[in-house]
Amino acid sequence: MLNQSLKPELIIVVTGSSSLAKFLIKFLSIEEELSEKVRVIYVKPELTEHVGVRVGKAINNVLNNIPLHKYDFLLKVDADIVMPLNYVERCLKLKADLVGLGPFMLVRMEPFLKLLSGRWPEVPTDDAYVMMCFKAAGLRIAPWLEGLVIKRKAGGSWRYYYYYYRGATI
Repeated sequence: MLNQSLKPELIIVVTGSSSLAKFLIKFLSIEEELSEKVRVIYVKPELTEHVGVRVGKAINNVLNNIPLHKYDFLLKVDADIVMPLNYVERCLKLKADLVGLGPFMLVRMEPFLKLLSGRWPEVPTDDAYVMMCFKAAGLRIAPWLEGLVIKRKAGGSWRYYYYYYRGATI
């Protein structure tokens, strides 16, 4: 994210790994310029819950402490995604309210606040729920653009993402 052609105002890394959180926090304490732009939050996962529910709870844990109305977009991206350096900029040029699904979702903040009250759904199909809310409201939805790489399967079926968003390389 730090190498994207459009620099994000704020990056929040949410992890269910306490050792990764400790490592990243220690790294950020050394890299002073990053420490102001990047936050690391550990959310202890409840492993008996569906992964979509855990994702929703983790995201909401973060969103509860952020003045969402100050931002134009929310980007939810999994750790196994690799993007070309101008990928976010290209996605923004689509002028869509939602770009992507699953491991990469760029969500325009205004409809997110209006339709979902600024809360990520805590349901097994969290990503599809967001998409269906946007679609039901008649908002513009765009698939992934060419160049997005998913390094490994994480969660959903690769066929699901491939067939719906054929621009991705899996």
